[in-house]
Amino acid sequence: MVYPLVWSECTGDMRIIKFIYKRDLINKILIHMQLYQERKNERAPPATILDYVEPGEMVPAMLTD
Repeated sequence: MVYPLVWSECTGDMRIIKFIYKRDLINKILIHMQLYQERKNERAPPATILDYVEPGEMVPAMLTD
């Protein structure tokens, strides 16, 4: 079992001094620690009929243009 408030190096007790709940501050900390990368506001390309067709399945020519 893991006890999150016991320091692993000396088994001394730790205590919570503050909770961080603001999303922008949490993101700043995680980015600084290189544990998170911000996503850009880019949309995925639109899906085509070929994205839903199994390999080798016939597709009418008028749907592929």
